[in-house]
Amino acid sequence: MKLEYTSPEYLVFYVTLFTVIGYIDGCSRERSRVVRRVITEKIYPLYKSVQAEIPDKCILNKERDIYAIQEDQKYNEPPNKWYCNICGKGFIAEYYLDLHFTNRHKEYIRQGEDVLCLADYCDLYRCDIVAGIQTAEFWDISLCLEEDMEDIKQRCKEVFSTCVPQGLSKNATLTLEEGLNEIVCNFHSCKKYWETPLEKPRDVSVMYTVFTVSTLYFSPEMYQ
Repeated sequence: MKLEYTSPEYLVFYVTLFTVIGYIDGCSRERSRVVRRVITEKIYPLYKSVQAEIPDKCILNKERDIYAIQEDQKYNEPPNKWYCNICGKGFIAEYYLDLHFTNRHKEYIRQGEDVLCLADYCDLYRCDIVAGIQTAEFWDISLCLEEDMEDIKQRCKEVFSTCVPQGLSKNATLTLEEGLNEIVCNFHSCKKYWETPLEKPRDVSVMYTVFTVSTLYFSPEMYQ
């Protein structure tokens, strides 16, 4: 039996992940992964299409992502086996691998003034909507006013204004600006707010969902 990504059980599972197990090292790994997925699947190909490098000060720069090194050291063997490429240890869920990284490989968490937590930008990326844990109610749509969206849309554009490299051709610059707006900022409108730029999340089996949530606090040896 599989959970549909819009089913109540699936939403409860993801709410649990976001609110109960998300915050490790002061930055939510789960919410950061939502942002990172948008960047990896949608934004990096945009830069590649115009042969541009992401500026150092841009929030999209991988060198600023606090968890980027650890994320690169993960290996997933479907459906639910996760391995640490640093020491080779395996885990039954990504959650335990995250705890393992915190307990055993904390030196692979980036430090420094320019390091950032991608989850801090969830208001721009609409993490709960992209992850499928928040859906529109009737009144959310009916009472939506475009002017209420303007402030965050403008802030979004200001944040990404540092992400367009200098010296590009006019066409390349326009492609990046329009692409970043289309992938992130333009969703801050009444028409598109509840949509997502990504494909729907993978289904999660009921047994795995129940097992993962129910064992979070009862198997500390699993993430050592």
